[in-house]
Amino acid sequence: MERFRIIEVNDNNYENYVVEDTFGKRRKIGFQFYDIDTPPQVDDYIYLSKKYFDKVANEGMTFFRFGGLSEIYGRDVSNVDLDKSDEIIIVEQGGNKTYLKRFYG
Repeated sequence: MERFRIIEVNDNNYENYVVEDTFGKRRKIGFQFYDIDTPPQVDDYIYLSKKYFDKVANEGMTFFRFGGLSEIYGRDVSNVDLDKSDEIIIVEQGGNKTYLKRFYG
């Protein structure tokens, strides 16, 4: 997992976040969040696998949904390392981390 700083949040439905990696490379990607009190904002951080950007580049996917770990919409993550799984993202807001899993369908 890599850490990305959110540098821009847009109101459009797709590619609504611009994030920046530790090397200053900026990328557009779309997220929808469930089971989180406040969606990530500018200067919050998201930890996620680079595979999501590969999907954007190679498959044209630009929009991903994430929600609570115990929800039925997604793969069972009860036996995975939450800090290493490609199915998990971590949202860091004000030093507090929230773990969310990818929703499908």
